[in-house]
Amino acid sequence: MRPSALALLLALTFCPARGENAQVMVPATVYFDVQNLAAPTGSTSNPVVVSFQAAQLESGRVLKVSLRPAASQFSGPGGTGIAASRIRWTIQGASNGTGFAGTANPDGFVTVFRSSVQASSGSVSLNFTLDAPGPGVRADAHTLALEWQFESEPQ
Repeated sequence: MRPSALALLLALTFCPARGENAQVMVPATVYFDVQNLAAPTGSTSNPVVVSFQAAQLESGRVLKVSLRPAASQFSGPGGTGIAASRIRWTIQGASNGTGFAGTANPDGFVTVFRSSVQASSGSVSLNFTLDAPGPGVRADAHTLALEWQFESEPQ
């Protein structure tokens, strides 16, 4: 059986220090069209761009972007659930900062980008992959919410 689509639904949080602000943009969804349950699948949304602009941070601070799945597994039509930790990403490119490859962890936020000091804008392009879901997964739509966190931190 093949899941026709897996979607990540996204939410975000911005945790600035007093008087700091930025406009942030994240994708609304990331889709995986799984054709083979025994093989990894790249997102049909790749590359996924996360960006910020008009940032006003205190001197010596950077903007850190992190993500985590909101649950330990995708919700779906029943059967075997797909573990959120099967989601990973690589960095295609970054502007005004450094991107970090990683694996989703429902127990905590994982850093995907850290801006340059005093950058007023920047972005990171991520390529998402879903590791093989394995047997027992029912064909249908499976969803998982991702939470994005934007925070200011010292250099």
